[in-house]
Amino acid sequence: AIKVMGLAHHPKIVTDGLVLSLDAFDLKSYSGSGSVWYDRSGNGYNGNIVTDATFNSTQKAIESDGTGGHVYGDIDPTIFGSDFTISCWFNRHAAGSWDALFSNNRSSSSWSNSDKEGAILGFRGSGGTTDHPNTISVGINAVGTSNYGVYINLGSDHYNKWINLTLTRVGTAISLYAYKEGELLTDSGTYSSYSISTSNDQYLVGRHWYNGGSVSSQILNGWINSVRVYNKALTAEEVAQNFNATKSRFGL
Repeated sequence: AIKVMGLAHHPKIVTDGLVLSLDAFDLKSYSGSGSVWYDRSGNGYNGNIVTDATFNSTQKAIESDGTGGHVYGDIDPTIFGSDFTISCWFNRHAAGSWDALFSNNRSSSSWSNSDKEGAILGFRGSGGTTDHPNTISVGINAVGTSNYGVYINLGSDHYNKWINLTLTRVGTAISLYAYKEGELLTDSGTYSSYSISTSNDQYLVGRHWYNGGSVSSQILNGWINSVRVYNKALTAEEVAQNFNATKSRFGL
């Protein structure tokens, strides 16, 4: 049976396997002030909000202008060594350079080294006029030139719209679900030739990777309302359940 979350505002969110739950709509996760975004899963993987990120009280979301603001926290990296799910609600304002929604890449000077690569959910390309600025891509090992793998083109009209995005992994099978204006877009594939590092014990929200701890340009310009990570792959029905449980926040 599917378990449901009994918290206010989202009574039907799947909680079976939930290991990280950051939700700016939930006052117990973020009160509207302070630098800590509390993990409501019960695991204590709280997020730290970097100074350049702010809380948008109207949108109930953490906001970054793409220059430095993001969220980081600690997490058990072995979660990403087997089946898992990453899901978030985001609103992107402008294209960036490889800007990401969620990553557990290790702090390093090079994202291409295999011992540093984690799970990445982000955009492909180098900006608004080159590569693939509207394409959301999945990385197991990297989002890079040879690792595009599973992706969805959200279209040039996806900016300034709330989108629900979910990545699931079952073995080497990867599925990507994006709800854009209530319409479901999907893609799937395999990553049989890649492995994922299970030693990266930090996660990033709204950022692709650290450049030796300094600010890089790979930061989201937009809002993130919530991020959830599961230690199992949600079914398509559970992905839809989570979407339907939270869509009213965004007028859908």
